[in-house]
Amino acid sequence: MRSVGAATSLSNSKASRYIVINIRFQRIPVGAYQVLLAFIAGGTLGAATVFASPWLTLAAVVSVILLFIIAKMPELGILGILVFTSTLLPGEANLGINIGFGHIYPTDILLLFLLSLIFVRGSAEPNFKLVGTPLDIPLFGFVFIAFFSTMIAILFSSLTPQQSFGEVRNIANYLVFFAVTNLLRTKKQVKTLINGILALASLVSVAMIVQYVLGPSNQLLPGRVEILVTEKSSFTDVTRIIPPGYSLVFVAFIFLCVSHCYNEIKGHRFWLLMSWILTSLGVLLTFKRHFWVAVIMVFLLLIVLSKRNELKRIIGWLFSASSIIIIGFALAVFVLGKPVLDLADSSVERLASLTKPETYLNPNSSLRWRDFEYEYAYPQIIAHPLLGLGLGAQYRPFVPHRDHANYDGRGFIHNGHVWIMVKTGLIGYFAMLCLIVLFLYRGFRYWNTLSDQTARAIGLGCTLVYLGMLVGTLVEPMLIERHWTALLAVIMGINETVIRLYGDHEQIPARG
Repeated sequence: MRSVGAATSLSNSKASRYIVINIRFQRIPVGAYQVLLAFIAGGTLGAATVFASPWLTLAAVVSVILLFIIAKMPELGILGILVFTSTLLPGEANLGINIGFGHIYPTDILLLFLLSLIFVRGSAEPNFKLVGTPLDIPLFGFVFIAFFSTMIAILFSSLTPQQSFGEVRNIANYLVFFAVTNLLRTKKQVKTLINGILALASLVSVAMIVQYVLGPSNQLLPGRVEILVTEKSSFTDVTRIIPPGYSLVFVAFIFLCVSHCYNEIKGHRFWLLMSWILTSLGVLLTFKRHFWVAVIMVFLLLIVLSKRNELKRIIGWLFSASSIIIIGFALAVFVLGKPVLDLADSSVERLASLTKPETYLNPNSSLRWRDFEYEYAYPQIIAHPLLGLGLGAQYRPFVPHRDHANYDGRGFIHNGHVWIMVKTGLIGYFAMLCLIVLFLYRGFRYWNTLSDQTARAIGLGCTLVYLGMLVGTLVEPMLIERHWTALLAVIMGINETVIRLYGDHEQIPARG
């Protein structure tokens, strides 16, 4: 195999700086990826009939059919990964199949299939060129450094492969980015992926509302379902709900806020409005204060970044949204009475707690109690500055009154930036920092230069979602959590794809 690289600009003003790589493989017969699917199908069915039950064989048949569908519509495979990581399904430990040295999960199969599909299509389809973006090197560099540091730790420390598998899988989900940028070639595919995200987030929000009505004593959803406590004040009639899909709810809510403010979609307004209402309730029921702060920051940035004619639409939407909230609250109080008032009172008090000095000064506050983690993390960074301890490593001992039978936090750090430094070293953190800065730069630089109002709303929405996530990652390691990594990769991939599709050239250049 020999490869010839060529770069072409998608904009005369250096707006995109994409690289389209023309890889010339030894010619594989037309339909090679169908042959790959047939090989996978035959192997899976053969293994299932020999070693497995009829039910597992049936599951294998269904899986093969789904893979054929995903080969035609890869955006469905990307949505499938989000279904398993960021909706209502429990942790992957309950869905994995033991293969001896570890477990294999549906997300592993989907990710490997999508990445393989890129190269198979590149060899079988003459017009299919690999697409490179400025984010490729820092993203792949971070993943590679994380894996390399883990391998070194396994070889030269007490870290075992089994301990590292969970966090390795979380970081590997960042590779979904390449599936988005290389397999989504049309505007229709991008819109299908975004609509799928909004639909899944609405489903999660409905489930959260149902769970809130049932209360914490009747838990239906995985994750945290508990009585709300704010700085030692307990609200016994208010339920806090944090399912695995809370990340998707937050992302969809920000997307919908930006979409409505820019009025970028002409049809289906009622469905979008209902989705916005549902996801706003979902964000409320998480009672995550950093989410609420991020939402306020998003609206302030919308006002700052918008032109005068856009500002009028934004102010109009804010007025309409405020009216909907006020009218909806009044009707809810009239129909339900005290439960709605309790929810409103607890929400106001929780948000107001951010203005109280004791929230920041009291070492036992919900914001400060985790400070003890830094006492153990910083010495580990100094002792292992370059590559860190490796994914899955424990950086501190068991701490009484912090760890208990239901929580072992010896490998967990609430601050995502410190987590990356401890586990992947300063080299890994530098790669992640380059990725963050480059993504935000490109998002804020190019969203307003795109040719379509829809694309501009999508680009700005992706950028503001990512910025809002960075606010929260100071108190919650969103950059590396299972519910976030694949979703963040999809957001970055969507933004790069939108820049490519809605730039000066409508299609990917075929030039080699």
